[in-house]
Amino acid sequence: IDVTAANLSQVSYVFGPSGSTDTLFVRANDGTLWGSWTQFTAKAFADTPPTVIAANVTATHGQTSVAASSLFTVSDPDPDTMTQYALWDTGGSGHWVVNGVAQAANTEIDITAAQLSQVSYVFGPVGSTPDTLYIRANDGTLWGGWTAFTASPGSDHAPVVTAPNVTAIHGVTSLSPRACSRSPMPTTIRSPSTRSGTPEATVTGWSMVSPRPPTPRSTFRRRTC
Repeated sequence: IDVTAANLSQVSYVFGPSGSTDTLFVRANDGTLWGSWTQFTAKAFADTPPTVIAANVTATHGQTSVAASSLFTVSDPDPDTMTQYALWDTGGSGHWVVNGVAQAANTEIDITAAQLSQVSYVFGPVGSTPDTLYIRANDGTLWGGWTAFTASPGSDHAPVVTAPNVTAIHGVTSLSPRACSRSPMPTTIRSPSTRSGTPEATVTGWSMVSPRPPTPRSTFRRRTC
């Protein structure tokens, strides 16, 4: 490729793919004679693929989904800005969702970096089998390897009721339950009373109420002479 000295500023060399090497030759002319060829190499930068770091995740109580961006981080020694991500679900009880659309299992799901905020993972039903998920990243030049981790649905425990023993006292015919699973709270028991006063006793956990009979009233008749 012969170029004039005036055109030299318009000449450039484009490196090959990552890690590749070219052998180049250049010679010059002084207006009378050509000099010898000089050989040298041009080696492209060796890009290092990114590495996805992800830990196993378990849903908290009541949690049904999680943002994909919170499930992993990316390490790139170059460092490059990630341009793409790939997702995979082996077909457990949950699934990936992209922009509100559920994704099929056992299929590579490629998304751009801009789409990552629209991706979430939906956990399977409580007590179902955990999913094995895979993620990898692309730095604009190379894809990194797949990183596997598990996503487990949250657990649920049946409620437990606790209740204290109770014995009715004399004259008590009924009782109403309080929150037996909570700490016992003082409850007043009322016994049959008179107008002059109301004796009381206290137990815990239940309220016992006995019927209160009406107080008889005296009747007077006025007699006229």
